[in-house]
Formats: sequence, structure tokens, C-alpha cells
Amino acid sequence: MINLLFRSFIFSLCFITQIIPVGYANDLPAENPEVIIIGAGMSGLAAAQALQQEGIKTLVLEARNRVGGRIHTVQPWGASTDLGASWMHKSTNNPLLKIVNEYHIPVSYTKYAISHPFDRFESSVVFDENGKKLDSSTVASTIGQLKKINAFVEQDTVPHPTTYSFENAFQDYVKKFPIDADSLQRVKNMSYFVFESDAAADKSEVSIALIKNLKSVTSGHDALFLNGYNELLSKLTKNVPILLNQVVQKVQYNGNKVIVTTQENKTYQAKYVIVTLPLGVLQAGTVQFEPKLPQEKQDAIKNMGMALMNKAYLLFDEPFWDKEKEWLLFFPPKNAPHETFEALNYYNKTKQPILLFFSVGDFAKELEQRSDQKIIARIMETLKSAYGNNIPEPTSVLITRWGSDPFSRGSYSFPSITASLTDIQALAKPIANKVFFAGEATADTDGSMVQGAYFSGVKAAQLITSQELAHEK
Repeated sequence: MINLLFRSFIFSLCFITQIIPVGYANDLPAENPEVIIIGAGMSGLAAAQALQQEGIKTLVLEARNRVGGRIHTVQPWGASTDLGASWMHKSTNNPLLKIVNEYHIPVSYTKYAISHPFDRFESSVVFDENGKKLDSSTVASTIGQLKKINAFVEQDTVPHPTTYSFENAFQDYVKKFPIDADSLQRVKNMSYFVFESDAAADKSEVSIALIKNLKSVTSGHDALFLNGYNELLSKLTKNVPILLNQVVQKVQYNGNKVIVTTQENKTYQAKYVIVTLPLGVLQAGTVQFEPKLPQEKQDAIKNMGMALMNKAYLLFDEPFWDKEKEWLLFFPPKNAPHETFEALNYYNKTKQPILLFFSVGDFAKELEQRSDQKIIARIMETLKSAYGNNIPEPTSVLITRWGSDPFSRGSYSFPSITASLTDIQALAKPIANKVFFAGEATADTDGSMVQGAYFSGVKAAQLITSQELAHEK
């Protein structure tokens, strides 16, 4: 490993969260709210907007000193860099696209698309374990094998338990259709970019059966926000009373009112509460519920999977990489088969000399425990194996640690082999018509994605609105 001498500050997530929040319409919170919403992420803001439109007074309590939750844009280098969510996935029938079009928010569609996993290879350069570029014919033949495996998974009509994973399917395919040793290793390495990257979990942990039970009402191609996700987010904070730095510790719902207590021992009362805490926070148990959550909800929280995806943005003086490609994909070293990197070429979209490196799953967890310098040294080792030892060092970096973030405890939920569709439904189920739940992990359609969070927030708001209308009759 090399020692790095950076010419400017190394930024890490704990420092850059000091960015001032955007989009506030009110200086003071609403008095006597009918609904308290815990969390000013996408689901919380969507719920607040829907309730406000129905004339139902809301108050949003946010633990951070900014809005957005797992959406967070910063601009230390002139270019907008999203530390959390980056893409608008599946833009067709996506409610986010309506906001994009209404406010003329600039986006850039990418070859990469979560619903078209093989398209990204059309604008990718792939490096093997030794940093050597794979030739186009080798890449094409490997992708051909992966498409066959994918078809094998999709056409499989055998009723499998939720514990049946992508790894199980991979092994079943190889038994039925043997692949020579060299090709098999390439297929294994390349499968990461199809079966593991988006799930942000090892393919042995991703349930095929659960994926097949999940719904999606969106489709089509994906897009990046050229000015960052916060530009869209700011449209959802309009006219919404939000209090920042409100770390909720307790939710009591055993009386006529719901009482929410914060770390500073401040209390807020309302008729209803919408809990949009990330699955990772619910799993950590840092928020107490009185009475305790129903057993089915406790079981769901325990069973469901929370994925981890981290980012490292590297700023250089000028690009030395394949500028015309959207992605740089790196096979892991033979002695560390789980250490896979993929890098999005920001120069391709913004003409800024930035590479965005992703790490997921166990590798991301390991990197979180390392210093910024060691993380960048590991990334530079990968880049130098591909582009030579004489490439320059980055002038500045941005590094995220979502697993260590106390208000996230991970990046997003994923279809785990330990969970079922019943668990997702149980997590979303209201309690006593007073405590409602929203967030991407509760979404019964497009879960794990920002639009899933949006849908869930609107759904929770609609349930409350329907209940209020019923009371008026």
C-alpha cells in the first residue's frame, strides 16, 4: 500500500453533513399538528405534502441537521455529488419524473438501468484480476453466459422457498450446463455487476423467490440528477413545517394521543404519527415504542435485510482513464474474491475529472472500518493495476459510511433469504389506527428505491386521510 499526500482536505461523511438544508417555507413549526412525521427523507416529505394538500396539519421531526435522510447532495468541487441516492430508477410511471418535468430539473439518462442490467456493458470497460482489459469478444461471451443464467432464473417455475438465493440458482445452472474453469471464473466475477451490485448484498443472501413476489409499477431507463437529488427534494419541502436536530427516542401510543419524545426530553403530541425510520434504525432498537411493537412487526424487522452501499468520490486534475466510457468495472484480486469495485465516470456526464467508486456488502463493511487514507490507497491500488503506477493521486475525496451513520444504519433494504413478502406487509401495517409506517423498506411496490419511499409516504397519508373522512361522517 502507498502513503497518500493529498493537496486538499479529505472529506468524510461526518464533516460534510454540516451543509445547510434547503427549501424551507416556514420558519416555525406548525402548532397542534394532527400528524407527526418522524423523518424528513423522501417518504416523510411525500406524506407531508399529501397531508397538507388535504388540509391536515403536519409536523416533521428530523434527527439530522438537514433534510433528505439517505438523499444528500454536496457541492464542494463545483459539481453536484450525491452521497446517498443518485439515480431516478425506472423513469416510466415514476412519480419523481412528474416533479422533474414540472420544475424542469435537468437529468441525464444513463446506459446503466436497474431494469436493464446488461445495457451498462455497452458503455463499460472491464478489467480482469490483473488489471488487464478484457477484449470485446471475451466480454460478449461472458455476458452471453450471464444472460442464459438470468433466463434460467426467470423461467424457473419450480416453487422455491425464500431461502433459495441467486447463488443457489447459479450453482444449479452450472450443474445443468457445465462451464469450463476459466470461463466460469469470469462469469462469477462478472455476475457481481448483474446480481449483487444493485442489491448491495452477496448473491448468497438475495432471495429469488422474494424478488419474484415483489411488484413494480415503474419501468424504463434510469437517470442521474445533474444538479444533484437535492434539487428535486427541495420541491417537496415547500410549506412543510420541519424541525431539525430532533432525535426521537420514544413513541407512546397507548392513550388518545400519540406522544413523541426526543433525546432532549421534548415532547410532541398529535392524533397520528408516521414512522419513516430506516430499517437499519428499527433493527438497532434506538427508538422505544410504548406499548411494544406487535410481535409480527418485531419479527419482520428482524427478518428483513438491510444492505450497505458506500461511495468514494475521487477528484483529479484531469482524467487519465477511458473518458468515453460510462463505467470502469474491476474484477477482484484472486486472493480477495469479495473485493469488487465499480466506478462511474463522472467526466462522461459533467466533464468534471471525477470517478465515483462503489463498494457493497461485506467489502463495504470492511472498508468502513478503515481510515480515509487506507480506503483511497486500496482504490488507487486498483486503478494503478489498470492504468499504471504513474497515474496521479486524487486532489480531494469524498467518502461515505452509511453503515456507521446512526440515523441510517445501512443504505437500503434488500430481498433477503431470511425475509418474506409477509414481513414487508407486516412492517407497513398500521398499529391501532394511530401509528403508521412508511419508507422504502415498507413499500409494496418498487421497494429499495426512492420512488418506493415516495409511494409508501403517499399511501400512509391516504390511510390517515381516509380515516379522518370516516370520522367526519
